[in-house]
Amino acid sequence: MYKKIETDESCMWGTNPHGKPVVTLMDEESNKIQIIIDDNCYVLLKRQQNGICKEIFRIPPGVLKVLKKLPLLK
Repeated sequence: MYKKIETDESCMWGTNPHGKPVVTLMDEESNKIQIIIDDNCYVLLKRQQNGICKEIFRIPPGVLKVLKKLPLLK
């Protein structure tokens, strides 16, 4: 189960920082997912073992619950 933790700007997308971090979540196994805003869209990034974050397309239920509570972007 993912739980919200303090949000930081450490998540990297590829090799360059992208977007504005909104929420950071971590599970019991220290897997980290960060929700960022990029081009006026929410993007989910998961931290890989090498420290770089990649976009994810499968959304865990706990993360979806948090995502549903975020405001609509204009």
